[in-house]
Amino acid sequence: MRLSPSPRLAAAAFGVLLLACLACAQSQDASVAVPHEVGKLVPASDWVVLRAPELQMASRATDPSEDPARELLLSYCKQLTDRALAQDRVVLHHAGANPTQLRLISAHAIERRVSATELIEPTTIATFRSEFETALASSHSTIEFVEERVLDLFTDVACLSLTLRTSNGSDSWLRTCYFVPSGQRLTYFETAHAPADVEARAAIEAVLRTFNGAVDPDAAGRLLRTMTIGGITGGIGGVLAALLRRKRRQRLLELQREQDA
Repeated sequence: MRLSPSPRLAAAAFGVLLLACLACAQSQDASVAVPHEVGKLVPASDWVVLRAPELQMASRATDPSEDPARELLLSYCKQLTDRALAQDRVVLHHAGANPTQLRLISAHAIERRVSATELIEPTTIATFRSEFETALASSHSTIEFVEERVLDLFTDVACLSLTLRTSNGSDSWLRTCYFVPSGQRLTYFETAHAPADVEARAAIEAVLRTFNGAVDPDAAGRLLRTMTIGGITGGIGGVLAALLRRKRRQRLLELQREQDA
């Protein structure tokens, strides 16, 4: 059957719309949920995503092929499994500037309410640094503190990052933890990359910027109070307006009765 120009244009438009819908669905499917439903990341398609089933495997076809990148990923996954932490983690990784390098992001969240103000207090930073150093401590490596930073990766709330250098013989890695307030939880993004991989930090932070769960609990509380007060005020205003309308109607009825009399 031969289509007239109008149906043909309509069919073409429908095809374009269908492709757009498929592209949108694929984009949504590319999102990676951080455990405990605190939010999602949207990494580029060339990042490998490992969830609990993959993390508990001895190895995977997507693992780096060369050491020390392969060794780092395998040892990290084994550590999560041995400590029964794999169920609460999602891990993303990407090749570095060469096959021996790795860019790694490990995301999880815990019940720990920390406001944006509290996050950058010296006592909070000291506590987080001590916890991070303890988590990375090993008899097979040395740890050196590198820096702390307060970052504006997210629109509504700042985050804190602490960086350590771990060295094991000839291998050295920069390990950074990003602490992000997420309402009543605190989200941790633990990352690793080779010191010589100069573009790694920017690539990792580009992924972190897509996180949609950064929420200052104090700001969220203020917003809720404002909305509640606004709702109450609006309700009172509605009641008063209704009473005034009722009084006007009563007065008009009284005037009409007087005229009829």
